[in-house]
Amino acid sequence: MHREGSVVDLLQILRLVNGQLLTWRLTEIEAIVVPGSALDIVELEREALSSPDGISFSNRALTALADQLLQVINCDLSGYLLGDNRKQAPVVLIRALDSTEWSVAVDQLSIAVDHTSPLLH
Repeated sequence: MHREGSVVDLLQILRLVNGQLLTWRLTEIEAIVVPGSALDIVELEREALSSPDGISFSNRALTALADQLLQVINCDLSGYLLGDNRKQAPVVLIRALDSTEWSVAVDQLSIAVDHTSPLLH
C-alpha cells in the first residue's frame, strides 16, 4: 500500500496493534528481503504454505522478521491471544495483497489499536 508517496510495510502494520499479548500464525508470505539479510525467504514461503496451521511466531520474533523484509507482496497473518487455544477465533487478521493493499481486522474488545497512527488518517 502506498500512502502519500510512501510504502507501508509489515513493521508499520504490526505497530498498529498491541501485539505483546499475541502469538502469530503465518500461513502465507511472498516478500523481498532487505539487501544483506540472511533470511531465506524462499524457504519461509515454502514452510508457511506447507504447514497445516502455518508458522508460529511470538510477537518479538515476528517483529524481527518484519524488520528484515523490504517489501511484502502477499501475506496472511492471524494473531491469537497468548495461551488461547487455536480453535478460538483470531483477534487480529492481517492480509497483504499484491504489494498494494493491506487489510487489518482487529477485535478491539480483545486488543488495543493505535488510533493515533497516521496510517489510519
